[in-house]
Amino acid sequence: MLTYILAIVVALASFALYMAAFFLPELYRKYDLVWSGVGVFYAYEIWHNAGQIRGPVLLGQMAGSALIGWFAWQTLSMRWEQTPVEQRTQVPRVEGTLGDVVQYQSARLWAYLQSEEFQSRLPQNFDEVLQQASDVFDRLKEWIAAVLSTIKSSSEVSDSHKPNSTSSTSSKPPSDKKP
Repeated sequence: MLTYILAIVVALASFALYMAAFFLPELYRKYDLVWSGVGVFYAYEIWHNAGQIRGPVLLGQMAGSALIGWFAWQTLSMRWEQTPVEQRTQVPRVEGTLGDVVQYQSARLWAYLQSEEFQSRLPQNFDEVLQQASDVFDRLKEWIAAVLSTIKSSSEVSDSHKPNSTSSTSSKPPSDKKP
């Protein structure tokens, strides 16, 4: 169970590093996308091998993940402090550390997710989601059937132009002699 929690935490931290490019672009650097991808892959590997990770190995993975997470937080905080105030993302009513900005932006995102505007864009019930998925799969099935019929008809046309190797071109009847 702890292994799955570790995988979720690592995946969320990697996703947060990726999303920093959109919400706090002055903190983003060239290789952050690569490192967030590595983190998501690491989370996947932890999740996939959760049954094999026990005791000391899990403790080591947790310690390593905590150290890397702390290092990432310190790096982002240093980038925030080195960014001139006039170049920082303007966040109303928030001055100070990166932690204050992240807390404020998280509260705004949570409020938006609970708003009527966001809720109106979502399907109203699970049946709508199933219907939309069914429609997509029906269209995909029709498309695949059309592609397969096109391939089949083109192979039949090419087969009709090939000479028939079983037909005999000579007028002699086949002999009954065996070699």
